[in-house]
Amino acid sequence: LGGYLVGNIAYSTRLKHNEIVDVFVLASGFVFRIFYGGFYFGIPISSWLFLCVFSGALFFAFGKRRGELRRYGQDSQSRPVLAKYNERFLDAHYYLCCALMILFYCLWTITRTDQHSVGKLALTIPVMFFMVFRYNLVVEKGGCDADPVSTFLNDKWLLLGAGCFLAMNFVVLYLGQYLPKVYY
Repeated sequence: LGGYLVGNIAYSTRLKHNEIVDVFVLASGFVFRIFYGGFYFGIPISSWLFLCVFSGALFFAFGKRRGELRRYGQDSQSRPVLAKYNERFLDAHYYLCCALMILFYCLWTITRTDQHSVGKLALTIPVMFFMVFRYNLVVEKGGCDADPVSTFLNDKWLLLGAGCFLAMNFVVLYLGQYLPKVYY
């Protein structure tokens, strides 16, 4: 918790002005959150979940920088760090982190060892793919600065996908014992 607090203060005062460092500090905040939540509730965090969250957070952070650069340009007064990025670099890392997030999510779902959801959480993979691809399409079309929250809240298909994703997770985690066995 102290590391998270120090990271936020360091980001707000100094680190947000340094290219690459800014997105890594943002991503590390999400990693701190999952490990703190796991510690607080006594739940071990798997390596695949850690990698999924970290690459996902980098995906959204690079995407946000990319969207801001497209919308405001490198001369943005609101975020001076944009002058240190270019669109080609951000595109490459945005899509690299996207692919890694998908890969790590797939590996996390198929390696789950919960009593009733062994392998069954993989049923959520197609919905996760849909949401990632839809998010990328909305961002590519423009009209948004790739802020994940506003992008999700302003797209009916992403909201529908999120609802399906939550429902499927509920079914697998709480009613998984009634689903057919899945083997890998």
